[in-house]
Amino acid sequence: MSLLIMTLAVLVSAAASFLLFTKIIGGVRSSWLAFVETLAKIRRAAGKNRDAVAATFSVETLTSALRDSPDSPVARYFRLLVAAVSAAVTLVVFGGNAVIFAFIFGFAGYMIPSVIVKYFEDKKMGTFEEQLMDALGTISTAMRAGSSLVQAMEVVTAEAETPLKEEFSEVLRQVQLGNSIDKALREMTVRIKSQDLRLAVLAITVTREYGGNLGENLMRISSVMRERKKIRGKIDAITAQGRLSGWVVTFVPLGLLFILKWMEPEMFGLMFTTFLGNILLGVSVILVSIGNYVIMKIVKIDI
Repeated sequence: MSLLIMTLAVLVSAAASFLLFTKIIGGVRSSWLAFVETLAKIRRAAGKNRDAVAATFSVETLTSALRDSPDSPVARYFRLLVAAVSAAVTLVVFGGNAVIFAFIFGFAGYMIPSVIVKYFEDKKMGTFEEQLMDALGTISTAMRAGSSLVQAMEVVTAEAETPLKEEFSEVLRQVQLGNSIDKALREMTVRIKSQDLRLAVLAITVTREYGGNLGENLMRISSVMRERKKIRGKIDAITAQGRLSGWVVTFVPLGLLFILKWMEPEMFGLMFTTFLGNILLGVSVILVSIGNYVIMKIVKIDI
């Protein structure tokens, strides 16, 4: 009976591996063709200008592609490249028999670039919203003193730091080119996906169109943002234990894995060098990842 179960498990795993391999090969082929076509267009457009071609594949371009166009040829090709390198390194470290392990690390390598970009974007968003609270207060004070909205934004831009300085400078540049302040602000909300920013821009647009005291409205929005920040801090403090539990559930099995491999290298090494061992490790990684995802979803509360 055990031999039959093991045989069925091997057959099912082999079929799943074949389907996954076929899908990956198909994705690589389509992504490669799209990438070659994109590269040809870039070369035709850039001509002999090497700087333009280099700028196309710069860190900023890859970051923008992963953030704004995750299905673009450049983003897909870059993720597939990271996945292939991750799988190859896994096979070199754990041996040629660790096929399932290579698939797991390859999938992780495929997802990691987007996760890293999202992490830094969220960090940038937090900094921007922190600066926006103070900026709205400064704009409100300047407008009460008799300055216009553009003049108040110029005062804020001169004293602000990145990323707020960059975004406000772009708004002022658009105004200098002849665009309306409302249009420039709406374009900023497209670049910065911030609920607080959308609220502030909506208040500015509505007040300018239908009338009202814009300075007082911006001051109220700044106060609302500060209250929301306090509520977020309280929620983070309450859910800290839950988040810690999620990371403990994730990393304790990983620590036990390396401890057991160090204590019993011959016996536990079979988990890395045999096909059935790779299947068990793969199932373990999937279950641990699902557990971490569920816990993080539970403790995440949107305001």
